[in-house]
Amino acid sequence: MRFKGNIFFLALIFTFISQGIIGQNEPEKKFMQFLFTNLDYPEKAHEIDDFIRKQPGVFISRCDIPSKKFLLIYYPSSIVNRDIVEEWMKDFDMEYKCFHEGTHRVDPIIDLKKDCKP
Repeated sequence: MRFKGNIFFLALIFTFISQGIIGQNEPEKKFMQFLFTNLDYPEKAHEIDDFIRKQPGVFISRCDIPSKKFLLIYYPSSIVNRDIVEEWMKDFDMEYKCFHEGTHRVDPIIDLKKDCKP
């Protein structure tokens, strides 16, 4: 299980590096990340990702079942904000902890399993 979580984050890091090299002139993006406390089924992770990816202004949505980590990258001009994401999580009956947000490529995306302070 731990190996799958590491592969997930290695893939994310590679994505960010390649986008940094290719997309130097892209507009600024924001991110949110947190740990789900009740994500138990892959179908639920897919349902959440499918819904959020369809929202205007969403750049990336990643919901990882083995690690229970969620990452959302979005454009600041979109409707996305913490209140909206909290409403979406309520609609999906999802609980989470260790909410972290920032500016993509400026603020660190942290390893929530290691750096989470409940």
